[in-house]
Amino acid sequence: MTNQAEIALYANLVLDVYESQEVFRTLLDALSQPGTIHQLPQTVAQRFVPALAPLAALVSHDVPFSICGGESAASSTAVERATFGRSVDPDFAVFIAALSGHVPDAGSIRRGSAHRPDGGCQISYQISGRLVLGTTGDSTFSIAGPGVPTVRNISVEWAADQLSSFQQLFGARSDSRPMGFDIWLVDDFGQVVGIPRTSIITGVKAQHDEKVLEH
Repeated sequence: MTNQAEIALYANLVLDVYESQEVFRTLLDALSQPGTIHQLPQTVAQRFVPALAPLAALVSHDVPFSICGGESAASSTAVERATFGRSVDPDFAVFIAALSGHVPDAGSIRRGSAHRPDGGCQISYQISGRLVLGTTGDSTFSIAGPGVPTVRNISVEWAADQLSSFQQLFGARSDSRPMGFDIWLVDDFGQVVGIPRTSIITGVKAQHDEKVLEH
């Protein structure tokens, strides 16, 4: 990324107070209603990779964050300048943006503690495609648990190649409940699905693929 591009990204990442509030509300609604689709404000989602929106809105002075994949070094610098946050290794991050299907070593992600299970990381994962309700997409999974009346199905159109990343990320949360980490799945269109640490994910699979992940 050139210096001019870095400057442009920095400028785009600076949210005004109304944009920050709207992004925060969208992210909170997504986590409180797991498996439902929410929309980031278009004025935000169209300015940069949508999975950077949680960092732009929630990271503040000296808050540790990490960006994986994409132009991570340049993006990290831009986020630091826009939010005054601190770029760190994923092991120490409170917020992680996973771009281009890249995820950190899932075993090292912060999960909180038995006394503070809410101290886990929050991850925004960029989907290369579109999130849709139901089981019509190339990759599909089901969400159950608190906040879900029975079960909700979510599909990802055009993103079957990201199946292994889904499995890695979802599977890493299964052995430490109620500890764990929250996930926002964010697609190319600024749509968001929240998966809180208390959710149970089943049936992560792709069409014509018999692999199933149940946790």
